[in-house]
Amino acid sequence: RAVALRRNLDLSRVVTAGHSAGGHLALWLAGRHRLPVHSPLYMQNPLAVRGAISLAGIPDLALAIKEGICDTAAGELIGGRQPQHARRVADASPRALTPFGVPHLHIHGEQDDIVPLGSVLRYATYALEVGDRATLLALPDTGHFEVVDARTPAGEVFLRAVSGMLKTG
Repeated sequence: RAVALRRNLDLSRVVTAGHSAGGHLALWLAGRHRLPVHSPLYMQNPLAVRGAISLAGIPDLALAIKEGICDTAAGELIGGRQPQHARRVADASPRALTPFGVPHLHIHGEQDDIVPLGSVLRYATYALEVGDRATLLALPDTGHFEVVDARTPAGEVFLRAVSGMLKTG
């Protein structure tokens, strides 16, 4: 907010986006207003976002830890797989914070062998079931890293999605 004042930024037009771990964070930022007050990650009056775009991100940390998605990255993020870290998983997992109340787009390659498409499909289905505005765009012949190449169809989709989220009210 301090930077926005100095740079004349419109904070009513913030869209979060990221790839892989950054996609997880983009989603988390969209849902962090739902963190419980007792969470160490809680912040009063967090910056509201207009939408989130995850490119090959992990939306469900509990599932990622259980199924070994992205090897051990999700477990390392929260400090291990032990049951005593259940609160950390809940605080850090976008799924636990769903519904966000803002649209979120998941751009994912059908050939992603790091974060399987099925895990994101399960999350998007859940998000829709609880009333959120989730969209999954599965790109054929696309892996984990191709979704961030601006010269591919994924790059074009990403730019259109950001523009669309900024135009909606």
